[in-house]
Amino acid sequence: LAEFTAGGFREVLDDPRRPDPAEVQRVLLCSGKVFFALAERRDEAERDDLAIVRLEQLYPFPAAELGALLRRYAAAPDVVWVQDEPANQGAWSFVRWRLEPLLDGRRLRYIGREEAASPATGSFQAHQAEEEALLGEALKRT
Repeated sequence: LAEFTAGGFREVLDDPRRPDPAEVQRVLLCSGKVFFALAERRDEAERDDLAIVRLEQLYPFPAAELGALLRRYAAAPDVVWVQDEPANQGAWSFVRWRLEPLLDGRRLRYIGREEAASPATGSFQAHQAEEEALLGEALKRT
């Protein structure tokens, strides 16, 4: 509550669990509500090798702040952008080219829904199945 009333807006939020950077094998980058699903699933799986970093502002892109945070997790070989929206409708097409220069040679992967003409499947069951698949992929051990 104090942070909400006396704090300020931050463009990038580090993982609130503050995992040990030496233990982190995968950095999950995301924006929006998918963070909460990822965090819940990670906690259920008791995964200490994942860091979830949330972009709260996409434009202007917070390259300096995000770059500093990614350097904190420099030992993590796997960096992934995770989004709930279809690939052609979420932030992926915007952030991809801005993220890659910040990775010091690490490859950036995408986990999310396939491209689609509509933002929704039209079926709650299909939506849940797709979300389950993307959460499973994001937390899959390599």
